[in-house]
Amino acid sequence: MPAANILIVDDTPFNNEVLKIGLSAHGYKIDTALSAEDAEAKLARTLPDLILLDVLMPHINGYEFCEKLKSSFTTRDIPVIFMSALHETVDKLRGFAVGGVDYLTKPLEFDEVLVRVRTHLTLYQQRREIERLYAQASELATLHERQRIARDLHDSLNQSLFSINSIAEALPRIFAKNPAKAVQYAQQLAALTRGAQAEMRALLLELRQDALEGTDLADLLRQLCGIFAANSVVELTLDLAEGVVLPPQTQTVFYRVAQEALNNVARHAQAAQVDVSLLRPDTGGLELIIKDDGRGFDPASIPADHFGVRIMHERAAAVGASLVVNTLPGHGTTVRLKL
Repeated sequence: MPAANILIVDDTPFNNEVLKIGLSAHGYKIDTALSAEDAEAKLARTLPDLILLDVLMPHINGYEFCEKLKSSFTTRDIPVIFMSALHETVDKLRGFAVGGVDYLTKPLEFDEVLVRVRTHLTLYQQRREIERLYAQASELATLHERQRIARDLHDSLNQSLFSINSIAEALPRIFAKNPAKAVQYAQQLAALTRGAQAEMRALLLELRQDALEGTDLADLLRQLCGIFAANSVVELTLDLAEGVVLPPQTQTVFYRVAQEALNNVARHAQAAQVDVSLLRPDTGGLELIIKDDGRGFDPASIPADHFGVRIMHERAAAVGASLVVNTLPGHGTTVRLKL
């Protein structure tokens, strides 16, 4: 593991030098600053793994500087250990209140400094590793989800193409014997072809995620509904606000929730009617509603780690949206995603 970088901020050069010599001897890379302004300039160039911060400094004191660090997305996660001759409980509490992780009282005992530094660097590195693993797991879960959806679409498309080919081969013989029946098969052939085209477009979307970006969300939802309608006898009604183009991550969330909801209706709901709405409420924001009149289910029966439900809730939360599923056995299901 590479040596950790520590920034020492103290307006007394002697204090900085003593800590620098001691911590460097234990393998740490040390940089020093004599003021909050000097430290800010150094942070703009390199981010340390930990900051040792004096409280009593001119112009901007340590508490104020820490508050500034914690308000910035770039520096808010860097652990800050305060150093001060102020030793009252109220001083220490203020340090924790503005975001410090620890508080050392001057005059400093180097052995204590070393233990605190090691402890908080370990905690910081462990937290970063957990975040890395979580991001990796989320990415893997998303990949598995995409692979599942693409596999389902591929299987459905193959089935549609097989049916199209079978009807097309039989149509001349049917027409020769029964022209009226041949017309019915021709209509069925046209419907299957439309469904296969919709499935092909959806499969291409799964393989090219950038195709979701910059596209009217209403068009994407119509495409999903076209696939659903081509493979179902459920009556479908649409009420879609036009001209909605969201940031890429948010657009993907709305698309995926609609996709998962319609897949669940097709597989489980036994519904006769599905209503899909994309609304812009007068109060602002955006709302996607997918409502069916199917058999519903008991929400308590869904395992907490159910893949589809968990992923949808996590995705909604990641873009600041809320996902609510209202359902009861025998009373249908309503999926509501609100931004």
